[in-house]
This record gives sequence, C-alpha cells and structure tokens, in this order.
Amino acid sequence: MLLFLGSTISCPSNFVWNPSVGLCYKVEEVPLLWQDAKVHCESKGARLAVLDIPPKLDVIAGDYTAGLLLNYQYYIGASYDAYLRDWKWVDDLIVDPVFLMNYLVTGGTGHCLVWDETYGLSDVPCSTTMSFICEVPVTTSSPPTSLPPVTPSAALTTNPGSTCPVTFTLNPSINLCYHVVEITMLWLDAKGHCEAMGARLAVLDTPGKLDAIFIDYTGGLLLHYNYFIGADFDDTAVEYKWVTNALVDSTGFLSNYPVTRVTGHCLMWSDLDLLRDYPCSSPLPSICEIPMGAPTAPTAGSLTFLT
Repeated sequence: MLLFLGSTISCPSNFVWNPSVGLCYKVEEVPLLWQDAKVHCESKGARLAVLDIPPKLDVIAGDYTAGLLLNYQYYIGASYDAYLRDWKWVDDLIVDPVFLMNYLVTGGTGHCLVWDETYGLSDVPCSTTMSFICEVPVTTSSPPTSLPPVTPSAALTTNPGSTCPVTFTLNPSINLCYHVVEITMLWLDAKGHCEAMGARLAVLDTPGKLDAIFIDYTGGLLLHYNYFIGADFDDTAVEYKWVTNALVDSTGFLSNYPVTRVTGHCLMWSDLDLLRDYPCSSPLPSICEIPMGAPTAPTAGSLTFLT
C-alpha cells in the first residue's frame, strides 16, 4: 500500500509501481500458455497487463534494457476476437486500432498480444508457452470519467427533429442524421450516451441505411469494424426490438442477415455482414441518430423536412 499526495495507491509490495504511467506490474518468467497466464494473474488478484499506451510499453523496455528481464517477449492481456475480428483486452475493451497501427501486429484467430523487445508489440499463437506480465489496476486521484447525465432538456422527444446538428452527418438520400461514437461502451451505456445528446441509438432499418455506414467505413471514416445500433432482444416478444419499441422486421429485413435470437444480445452494424447480433454486455463503439421528418420534394435546389 502506497501513499501519493494524500491518495492511497493499492499496489502490492511484490509488484513494481511506476507512478509516471500509473502502472503496477509484475513480470513472471515461468512460461505458460496465454490462458494459463491469464488465470495465474487473476489468482493473484491481478490481470494480464493492459499496456494500452506507448509509455507503458516503454516502461517494460526500460526494465529490459536494465537487465531486469530474462526474455525478449512477454504475454500481455489481449487476444484476437474472431467474432468481432478485432483485438480485445482482458477487460473486454477493444484494443484501439490506431494504437495497433504503430506495431507489427497482424491478428488472426488464436493469436495473443506480446510485449516485444524489438517491435514494442507483436502477436503469437496463444498456444505458445511464454513468460508474461501481470498488472494490478490502480485507482488514481483523478475524477472518474463518466457519461454525461441525461437531463429533461437533452432527452429525445417523440417528435422527429427538423435539422441535423453540425456535429452529425446528414445523408439526404435516405434522410439519415447520424453520429459515430468511437468510444467503446456497453449497449445500455451507449443508449444513454446517445440520449444525453438529444439523439437515440441509430435505427438502421433499411439496407440503404446499412450501406450508408459501409460507405463511410470504406472511405476510412470509421475506426472499427462493428458498432452497436438501436435494437436489443426482447424476451417477451422473442424478437429484436428497436429503441422506438417497434419490433425489427424478422421476415422481410432481418432474415437477410446472420442474426440469431439470443437473450442478452443486441444488434450491431458490421463491416462484413452489415448486420449481426452481439452480447449487450460487451463494449463496442456505437452510432447515434437524430430522427428526421419525412423529406418533402426539393425546392430550388434545397432540401426541406416536415416537422
């Protein structure tokens, strides 16, 4: 137990505390499979290390240069999620793809991330036995980051909006006013986040709307492969239901996509299949939408909306 500026930092005495990056870690030299290394860290009240910023990687590199490490590669806490086709940390957050672009990481089913003396980060098959790094997450004195509260003035009304805010994107051909949120959240938190902006999780209920997001993706405007949208599975109706309380059309629309009916699942936009389901309890980025009125015929080269 350490004290800094009046705050208590819970870093065990047999771990190393680096205050510059807030990292409490321990290097384990006994080689294990990735899954066994994960369990070993958890048995100590820790986790496989989440080295999610370059300075944390540099801390380990400093130990290596000082001769404190015996090996040149160590497992850390991320594995490749074949369903999402993305890397995930052990805390279920997606590994930032922009961060990964700086390192020699290829990805693939059955692969896990390692700290690498030469490249900083690389990946190897999780079935390889390797030394590893455990970490105890610490709480700093900084105020916690939280979603803005939903106030009555920010809550979405039942009347569709007539204008699309400048922070949103308007696609007039399908009357879609939307905003992509790259921060990963649980589905319910993403829903609250959209509502706090006076919007809703996007109701992408036509192929044209799904295609509009795909065009943004191929244009390099999206950072991830998958995004929560505004539908979750309703156990009573045994169908997916939009945030508007309307059932998702399971015959003429949903049947065109590989969506399974599973309790606790929500719909997501996917670059591979356009529409899939995913556990609501796992964090993903999301897409918010402000519903617009039905478009009228264009007049004098401009587009107006019914309110």
